[in-house]
This record gives sequence, C-alpha cells and structure tokens, in this order.
Amino acid sequence: MFGTVVASRPLDPNQTYTIDSRPLEGDGDLVRAGVTPNGEYEFASLPAGRRLFQLVEFDPSINVQIARVADVVAGEALELDFLLAETGFRGRLTDREGKGIAGGSVETRRQGADNSAAPYARGASRAEGEYEVLGLSPGEYRVLAQAEGYATRFWEGARVDEGSAPTPLDLDLAPEAVLAVCVVDSAGAALPGARVDVEHLAEGPVLSWPAQETAESGTARFARLAEGRYRARASQIGLFPDWIEAACRAGETVSVNLRLRRLGDLVVEVRGASGEKAAGAPVTLIDLETGRTSAEYLAAGALTTSTGQAATGEDGEVRFAGLPLGRFSVQALGATRTVEVIAGKEPAEVTLAAAP
Repeated sequence: MFGTVVASRPLDPNQTYTIDSRPLEGDGDLVRAGVTPNGEYEFASLPAGRRLFQLVEFDPSINVQIARVADVVAGEALELDFLLAETGFRGRLTDREGKGIAGGSVETRRQGADNSAAPYARGASRAEGEYEVLGLSPGEYRVLAQAEGYATRFWEGARVDEGSAPTPLDLDLAPEAVLAVCVVDSAGAALPGARVDVEHLAEGPVLSWPAQETAESGTARFARLAEGRYRARASQIGLFPDWIEAACRAGETVSVNLRLRRLGDLVVEVRGASGEKAAGAPVTLIDLETGRTSAEYLAAGALTTSTGQAATGEDGEVRFAGLPLGRFSVQALGATRTVEVIAGKEPAEVTLAAAP
C-alpha cells in the first residue's frame, strides 16, 4: 500500500510525520509507515481487512487528527492520499436534550460515492461531545454519526467550503430502538446459525444493516435502529424462509419470532367441467398457518413452479417446489381443496375439477 500526504502548507522538515494503521475492529498490532519530506509513504505489507489509517504529526501546537478507513485486500494495491489541512467538519455530537455524547463516531464520505468499501474519513467524539473530521477537500459529503445506545443517523449534503477553517456542524442523536429476532424450527426449538436480514420500511434514503447469524439461543439482536417500521427476514439452507414486520420505538426493545419449516412439493392437477385437462388455469395456494398466498411466496423468491408461474401447463398440471410443510387451501376454476404438504421424496398431489 502507498500514497501521498498533500499539504496546504509545506511539510516542516524538522517535524516527523507518520501514517499509523490498525484494524478497525478487534485486536491487532499497530503498523507505522514514515512520511518522506516530499510527502510519500509506503507500507511494505499489511494484513487484509478493514483498517483505520491515521496521519500523525508530532507537533503539539498543531494537533490535527486526520483519519481514513479503507479495505486492504490481499494481492491488490491500495493508494490512499491524505490532505494535511484543517478543512472539514467540527462540532458537537449530542443527544436530543443537548447533552454531549462521548465515545461516538462521525464518518464522512464524499457525496455520490456508492461503493461502501471506498475509503472514508472518521472522527471520534470527546468528553463533551466535541468532534472533528479534518483533511477534507471542498464539496458535499454524507455524514454518519453513531454511538452506543443511540440510533445511527446520517445527513445528506453537508458541505465543506473553500477556506482554511473547519465547517461548523453540530449533530444530534435519538435513543436507539432495538429489534430482537428469535428464530425457531418446525418443532419450536431454537435455530442457531440462521441468517437474519432487517430492512427499514421508510421512504427516501435509509441505512442498511448487515445481516446477522442467530446465536445458540436462536436470537439475533439489531441495535442502534431509528424509530420506524422494519421487516425482519430469516432463512437457512433447506428450510422455508419466514418474515415479519414490526414497529420499533425509540428507547424500547421489540421482540419477534420467526419459524422456519422444512420443505416439500405439491403437484396440482386441474380439469375442466367435462374432465378435460385445463391448460393455463390459474392456481392459488393459501398457507393455512400464515395466511400468505402462493403469489406472495413467488414475489419473495421463496418458491418456484414447473411452469414459471402459478398456472397449469399444457398437461393441466403445475408443480410448486419448495413449499413449507403444512396445510394449504388450493383454488382453481372456482373449486377449492385442502391438502397437506408433508416431508418425503414424493410430492403431495391434489386434483381440482371445475364445477359443471
């Protein structure tokens, strides 16, 4: 990895400059590279992973803290430049009552940078909530602030103007909402290792949350959520996914349960009033446990059919593959039957005939 330090003033030959790097999370050794008088630096090798890089200037009278975060990928070159200047953002991180939040983080990314792995600048809030993110070139930025116990929040269009001083920017956070998702199997036993995704159901730009795997207790906990409505979805290979919507409130924990059932197939045969095979007949399934329809399952990508749609083929049949085990109401051409999908190599079968 290599890069340059671009200064708004000449680098002082009597001062020592270094780039310090450590893992962004977890334990790991500090790695340090010296900056040459012409502003160049290079790391011969770095462990792969997301790392924090900080420009350190050993001059107590300046005390400019400039940090970047970037992904180091094995076998790939990474170039990361630093702007040694006090342009950027400076302000306070507070709660809604104006009390300073210590130990929070403020991250900035140049507006329009869609790549979540792109380098970004980062600062930390101090005892009274003061923070600074410096070394930013003029332009518009997306600012994200987070702290333990508070809802993560972002601001669009924060602007760094031309000049030599930081742009004032005070940020406030609301108490976090927490969503606890418990995943069980068909028998109601905790299901560890299931994937859980959470989506914020709000209009406009929203934050995305990394998927989690359930712990031994079958639970995944999503913290630092903003107040609002969310959809939680659980999945695991070989089991039918389940999802639920929940309203989350600031300062509260909401718990929801999801049940992943084993898979089975169902073949539906449809005949007309005279007993002929009915090609192209629409077929609707209703899951009697959840009330969801085959159309919902197809739209969610949780189900496939032999015809590519919920309708019979030329032979008057359609096979629903990957249904959850349980009882279903089957409807076609005005006829209705109830059938149970069970585990086994052979699919369940049902025939519906239109009324004469």
